[in-house]
Amino acid sequence: MSHYLDKLSASGVDVSGTMDRFMNNEDLYKRILKKFLSDTSFADAAKAKEEGRDEDAQMYIHTLKGVSANLGLTPIFSITDEMMQHFRDDNLEAAYGLFDSLKEAYNKFVALINEI
Repeated sequence: MSHYLDKLSASGVDVSGTMDRFMNNEDLYKRILKKFLSDTSFADAAKAKEEGRDEDAQMYIHTLKGVSANLGLTPIFSITDEMMQHFRDDNLEAAYGLFDSLKEAYNKFVALINEI
């Protein structure tokens, strides 16, 4: 396994399952991970939250949840999944209460991906 895959795995990424989805093509996975850096879902969610656009924030969090699931970014997926459960229960306070944890996890993976 490549050094960057080891680092991702140590950070909670489901490397094994994700590599299965990518037919064990590390170059393809690396390219798609790099594209994650240009995904604006997190920034859009943060802006929508700040502006009180709760439905938009929910949509962006849902998008980030799907992207993180496809890439095996389990820590981001877990937080966004929990946030979506709170959104569905109309518990905005609980959903937004997880935003700092999401920001921390998101920034961690952006930094890791930038090292690739």
